[in-house]
Amino acid sequence: TLHLSQINQLLEAVKYFSENKIGSIIVLERTTPLGSYTESGTKIDSNIDKRLLMSIFNPASPLHDGAVIIQHNRISAAGCILPVEEVAERGFLGTRHISAVKLSEETDALVIVTSEETGKISIAEEGKLYEGVSLEELRRKIERNFHPR
Repeated sequence: TLHLSQINQLLEAVKYFSENKIGSIIVLERTTPLGSYTESGTKIDSNIDKRLLMSIFNPASPLHDGAVIIQHNRISAAGCILPVEEVAERGFLGTRHISAVKLSEETDALVIVTSEETGKISIAEEGKLYEGVSLEELRRKIERNFHPR
């Protein structure tokens, strides 16, 4: 479970990415272990912190193209490589969105994506992509799944 302060840090970072059209992909682990994906990136093991997330996804950062994986209430790794398939199969989706959907088909992770083209926030879950999600909808989704009352 995530604490409300952690959810707030995460949402503030996503809001910043959306408003500034910065591409990001953040994976929240549920029950399927994501260790094989964290191994592909750079180990971080940090509290969930909006400034750290902003640094990671800064377009000048060497880690900005990969995914951030959050496990056990912590940012466990950044710059992680997610599964990608032929773009033609998914129409006009970008690589981040395709990777998010693919990972959500293979695992029970919740994947949050911001588009560098439009700034839109999307959620991938159970092999489906929900585009143009509001921050409030994202908050409700995270709280329902990671902050049970």
